[in-house]
Amino acid sequence: MGWLKLIFISMIILCSVGISAANTYSVSTNSELQNALRQADSINYNHIYIQNGIYEPITISTDNIALIGSSNTVISGISIGGFNNILLIDCDITDGGLRISNADNITIANSKIFSNTIGIQLQSVTNTSIVSNDIYDNNVGLYLADSSNLIIYNNIFNNIDNIQCNNQNYNITWNTSRTSSLNVVGGSVVGGNYWCLTSDDGFSQTHSDDNGDGIADNIYYININDTNLGIDYLPLIYVEPYVEPIKYPPIANFRVNTTQGSAPLTIEYISTATNASTFNWDFDGDGTSESQTPVGTYTYNNPGTYKLIHRVSNSDGDDSVTRLITVSTSIDMPDVIDDTDNTNSKKSSKATGLSHYIGIVTNITSSISNTLHIDEIISSKNQSETTSQTTQPTSTRSVYVVAPLSNNSDAAAHTNQVIQTIDDSAVAAYNEANTPIEIVSTPILVVGLIVLMLCIVMTIKQKKNEKD
Repeated sequence: MGWLKLIFISMIILCSVGISAANTYSVSTNSELQNALRQADSINYNHIYIQNGIYEPITISTDNIALIGSSNTVISGISIGGFNNILLIDCDITDGGLRISNADNITIANSKIFSNTIGIQLQSVTNTSIVSNDIYDNNVGLYLADSSNLIIYNNIFNNIDNIQCNNQNYNITWNTSRTSSLNVVGGSVVGGNYWCLTSDDGFSQTHSDDNGDGIADNIYYININDTNLGIDYLPLIYVEPYVEPIKYPPIANFRVNTTQGSAPLTIEYISTATNASTFNWDFDGDGTSESQTPVGTYTYNNPGTYKLIHRVSNSDGDDSVTRLITVSTSIDMPDVIDDTDNTNSKKSSKATGLSHYIGIVTNITSSISNTLHIDEIISSKNQSETTSQTTQPTSTRSVYVVAPLSNNSDAAAHTNQVIQTIDDSAVAAYNEANTPIEIVSTPILVVGLIVLMLCIVMTIKQKKNEKD
């Protein structure tokens, strides 16, 4: 947009000197460019649009010329001698440089001037602007001789020598007023020029910018061979563009060996979070971190439903994940008759795993490991049993169905289910016969009932057939 502004300003100037019309040319070859320059007249303004390409050296020999290049228009030298009102925009100039003499009202903008002996040479030139150019890899970037009323700002100078001159140059301005806009080195403030040298010790390369605004903390006095050419009050400093760092926030996750059981319930937990540097465990959802290690154990002593919250964090953020831990009431199990084989006795029937089995209640305890053999209870009524405590059988004993679950969490569903009683007469009968009473397991009882029902049905059916 800067070069559009320059065109607008130039057109105002040209109109003020009485130019009333314009000729427009679009060229893409050397011959077309040369023909356009020959056809241009000094009365009307001449816009010559140059397409991408490499062009031979040209000479501008009339007033009121605007050469407007494309993004990659390269011209091997331009000479302007004795002509005025010349505008050069987006014209990259190499090999022959830009030589201007005895001219007035020249604008050079948005162009690259590189790999020349002298990049830009001004001899007896007045009222000229050099703005927003990249002038680099030349032996001399800018040579000034007998020139005045020049404004030179927002350019990159990066050459063996940036400025050479004689001592007859006057009124040169090296910066514009401080303006918030993109400058030639990518900064956010337009002011003066960016002063580098190919030896890496130019002013902009060696001075500081403590506040990071892209303007040097010191002004630049431009003295060439004891000749004072003025001051750049706002010399540019290159500021590394800010790049938003890539963030890697943590992702919370964890494993736990169980989420339910009876009190006291001990869980084992391990964090599987990614990108985490801190680990916090809130075992009851009260906002307090009870542990800060990635691995550990915790015991819930009381029944209830708890929120187990795992929070992780790093410098880029934090995250959390929640799981419910359900702790049930611990139920005391009755001590029951085991079905272990006993010498010279029959074995009670027992199912394994989570199935039910039948036993005789002997005492109430939280463990089902201290059990008695049914034949021991019946045949040794007045003897001490081989358990942790002495048990005297009562005159009537209730037979229960019990589920020996590992955590006792389902025991409540299977207590107090009396299915058979044993009284003293049964014990006496056992003693007389010396044969232990065998308590039949629930599955066998069910099968027997089914068989009995089938027999009854078949009998009824048979009698009905006989009547018919």
